Amino acid sequence: MHDSKDSWDRLIEAARQAPEPAMPEAPFGFATRVVARWQSAPPPTLLSVWELLARRILVGACAVMLLSLALHLSVPQRAASDPIAAAENLIEFAVLE
Repeated sequence: MHDSKDSWDRLIEAARQAPEPAMPEAPFGFATRVVARWQSAPPPTLLSVWELLARRILVGACAVMLLSLALHLSVPQRAASDPIAAAENLIEFAVLE
């Protein structure tokens, strides 16, 4: 057991003294190609911006819908016609949370 601990300590010490790996460099002309492609792209149209916003709004609306459905299903239901029972139900839910 003692030999394995010494070996482990030597390995750890050797790893600490190892040089850090060099960062890989981008290929020659890479930045120029990226800027050229960015400049050659057409500006975004109003329709493309609207599509992007509509998708995000749709995702948000779906999240709100699922959250409200989960909240509705988590509250124990009593007689729907009795408003006092409904108020008590809400108060119990608020106290439990």
